[in-house]
Amino acid sequence: MTAQFVAFAAGLVAATALVCALALVWMRRRSASGNASVDVYKDQLRSLDKDLARGVVSAEDFDSLRAEIGRRALAAHKGERADPTQGHPWRVTLGVGALAVAGAIAVYPSLGAPGASDAPLAKRVAQSQDIRLNRISQAAAEAQITRPAAQADPQDVQLLDELRTALKTRPTSVRGFALLADTEARLGNPVAAHEAQARVLALRGANATAADHQRYAEFLIVAANGYVSPEAEAALRETLRRDPSAPLARFRLGTLYGQIGRSDLQFRTWDRLVREDDPALPFMEFVRQQLPALAERAGVQRYALPAGPGPSADDIAAAQDLSDADRQAMIEGMVGNLAQRLADSGGPPADWARLITSLGVLGRRDQAAAVWAEAQQTFADAPAALDLLAQAAQTAGLTP
Repeated sequence: MTAQFVAFAAGLVAATALVCALALVWMRRRSASGNASVDVYKDQLRSLDKDLARGVVSAEDFDSLRAEIGRRALAAHKGERADPTQGHPWRVTLGVGALAVAGAIAVYPSLGAPGASDAPLAKRVAQSQDIRLNRISQAAAEAQITRPAAQADPQDVQLLDELRTALKTRPTSVRGFALLADTEARLGNPVAAHEAQARVLALRGANATAADHQRYAEFLIVAANGYVSPEAEAALRETLRRDPSAPLARFRLGTLYGQIGRSDLQFRTWDRLVREDDPALPFMEFVRQQLPALAERAGVQRYALPAGPGPSADDIAAAQDLSDADRQAMIEGMVGNLAQRLADSGGPPADWARLITSLGVLGRRDQAAAVWAEAQQTFADAPAALDLLAQAAQTAGLTP
């Protein structure tokens, strides 16, 4: 138990005792003021005796009034004797404070952490690394989960059985096992899904894509009810080694950081995600909702959540008051600014895809085609990014 903690606790008890003492003094004064009514009743009795002697009240009324005044005086006297503030309030307060301190000292060694100080950053990082290295395996996590029986259409179950049977005679069919993994996952069999996807990775070997490893990681995580096991982490890191921009892998890696106590890394990963990637991704809204609280846990001061997708409210309000020509000019200006930013400093695949789509909407297909060609070269080693760009090119009318 450190001297600093003892001094702080003692000061806190003293301050509390002072407040309690002041409250007791105030209560005693109020009680003394209220109990002065006993003397009033005595005066009333003396006055009643005089009224009887002067003939102001009859003997019958005198008896009933005297009994009533006596009853009230007795009640007031009992209240005065029961006053909890009688005696010196400081003694009561200090006694209670002493008992509180003694109780805290007696209980702290078993409930507290004697001698513990604020863990420095290096120690917290080491503790996090220890959690990461010693967390349970995928198999152990799955063993702890009780899964309800999957409710599937009998026809789908029959097709799944036929697919399993067919693959026994075609054990090297990459497409067959990829289809099996998807089907198992769709029918609520995540463990069978990641086993089938593992077969896909084994068959493709070095030719396995980032998307292949991402699918394997996702099946593992779903099978473990959101827990990122060491096996899932390895699949995520392999995904990002092949495609550093893969948004789902970055999202899941941020989840892992949260599970091992690294709020700082989780915050940095997810903050970069919302600033760089497509806001339409299904998990992005969840990330945006979590970021403010996550920033606080990570010790980030005055965090400003990045603006959401699309034009701001001010942009929309301004556009409503413009003529068609001015509105078109405004849109072209925004597209031009995006194009200039990408040309000067580059950007995530989502921004390139947004520029290709916008140019297609404006009818500038030649410019859209040029941007698409440049983007394909920029992200040649990122299959997930190329898929996103291909969708944008199709939307812009560049591909069938």
